[in-house]
Amino acid sequence: MIKQITRSILTTICFLLTTLPFFISAKPWKGAEIITHEEFKYGAFEARIKAPKGSGLIVPFFLWKYDSELLGTEWQEQDFEIFGKSGHFQTQLMTPGNPRTENKQQHNNVLPTLAYDNYYTYRMEWTPNYLAFYVDGRLIRRETDPVRFSKFLDDSRAEPAQVRLSLWAGDYSFTGAFDASATPSATFIEFVKVYDYEPITEQFVERWEDQFSFIDNSRWWFANWTFDVAINDYTPQNAAAVDDKLVLIFTDEASVGQFPADIPQDNGPVSPPSGNFDGITTFDRDYSLLPDIIEADVFSESFDIDELNRGGGDCNTGATDSKISPEDGTCYIGWTKSGEYLEYKIESLEELTYDLTFRVASVRANKKFSLELNGQRVDSGISVPQSAAWETFQDITVPLTIPIGQHKLKVLFDNGDVNISNIAFSPSSTQPNGSIPVGVPARIDAEDFHRFSAVDDGENGDFGCDTQPVDAEVTDDVTGGDCNVGWTKPSDWLEYDIDVSEPGNYQLSLRVASKLRGRLVSVTVNGQLAGTIDVPADGWQAFSSVGIELNLPIGEHVIRMTFDNGSSNFNYFEVIKLVDDSPDIADSCNWYGTPTPMCKIAETGWSYEEGQACVSTDTCYSEAHVNWHMNNGTNP
Repeated sequence: MIKQITRSILTTICFLLTTLPFFISAKPWKGAEIITHEEFKYGAFEARIKAPKGSGLIVPFFLWKYDSELLGTEWQEQDFEIFGKSGHFQTQLMTPGNPRTENKQQHNNVLPTLAYDNYYTYRMEWTPNYLAFYVDGRLIRRETDPVRFSKFLDDSRAEPAQVRLSLWAGDYSFTGAFDASATPSATFIEFVKVYDYEPITEQFVERWEDQFSFIDNSRWWFANWTFDVAINDYTPQNAAAVDDKLVLIFTDEASVGQFPADIPQDNGPVSPPSGNFDGITTFDRDYSLLPDIIEADVFSESFDIDELNRGGGDCNTGATDSKISPEDGTCYIGWTKSGEYLEYKIESLEELTYDLTFRVASVRANKKFSLELNGQRVDSGISVPQSAAWETFQDITVPLTIPIGQHKLKVLFDNGDVNISNIAFSPSSTQPNGSIPVGVPARIDAEDFHRFSAVDDGENGDFGCDTQPVDAEVTDDVTGGDCNVGWTKPSDWLEYDIDVSEPGNYQLSLRVASKLRGRLVSVTVNGQLAGTIDVPADGWQAFSSVGIELNLPIGEHVIRMTFDNGSSNFNYFEVIKLVDDSPDIADSCNWYGTPTPMCKIAETGWSYEEGQACVSTDTCYSEAHVNWHMNNGTNP
């Protein structure tokens, strides 16, 4: 789907008149950015680029939702960023945060040469089902998490975006210290292609290709602004079509518009794409019944960025890098890179918290991996201790509550360089938050959840609350409580198991707070919506009690609180039995003292209840003619 955006001449003129005085000579260095008039929702986007060399220089090729940076809007950005300091690149999927969550991955050894030595084709794919990045036809990253990337994958939240290419510079650690001697610099773009996404066939169909024999002003417009971290302004004079290439240059103010005389030619791929290899290897495995020890090479699915098995191929893992371990003769997975993953099929006969013990090794510091259960992130990143050697394995243990049934557990390598030998699943000696449902009536603190889904990594709040990755803080609620859950994101949820010994009507009262208006929390019981509450907007710690009425049968139930649009604080909830102080129904209905009182039944109208109680408290009092007959002592 593609949305054509028509920008009026008046709007453009007003924008230039109001912003131009700020931009003239604002900064001594000048870069360039080119932007499509069209905005696109889903599709594939390609650009063949030769980046410049020079510390501080960056070439982004990206999809940008217009005005993402403004307060009150949701950030949405998918991009490649190519660094002149190293010739490497990173990918980013920016989603709403404070003001954004970058979700970036570094790709340091993907290209056969450095990015500034040759042309490479960078491709982004965006569909309602996945996000993907390719270089010269080779998949390097793929994301499918419907919660973490709901800004892209949820059709109701995803918004059209522009295609942009630019050349700018910074003077920071992530960009590299700016090297003025590398200027003037230029990036060269051989072509840009845009493809429509066809949802029925799930295929991409080429919409247009620009080979830049000239600048098509009906397709492109130019930036003329700056932003905080850039040491340059953007100027339209530093973008031009030269020798059938789009050339963006980075200059000082005196050299604006002076393009290089020699335009490097594109000699084609340095190494051809590897056929139809998409990075994914699958095996038909049985589900492993827990508790169990699963060898790392016994995965049901994996993603590896290339076809070469660097371990020699003795372990029957396809393209997934593996090697026989000198420790015990089994095979371990190694040579991992950012974005790669392993997936395992597991089965639990009961809902239980297991200790997952990973046998891992890495000689690098600050390495992490993450876990997903059935596509949902369940941790905030697991740190791997540094080893003396690549085959010196150590154990790290993390708890994970696994529901009854069959599941898929995915191990994602956040920043690579982690070897993994096996995963041992054993029942935990302590069941976090209690494995036994809470008997009601009761007051249950928000942090005593049994299960959760949290979009971010639990980086906010007070770590003493011990709820990571669910954000929580010490509460100031005047009614008490140790910690309240906070920093909630849209679609975050918490689940609580309760046990009802006396059936009937209950009041479920949530203790909530927010500083923003219009915040909503939905309550479900056993998967069925019971009600949605509006959170008062009196302040982050100005808690109020807001309730709904539930009818709960005897037995165990699961209550889920879903923070529909986030930004709500939650301290505790109470489940209170409602007292029925109305007169006995049978006595109220039994005007003649008969052993079988009369009530109105939906199917038959007025009739005897055959010894049963009346349908409800309102049965005898809701019908005016019944009251009249009661008062007059006659049969209704």
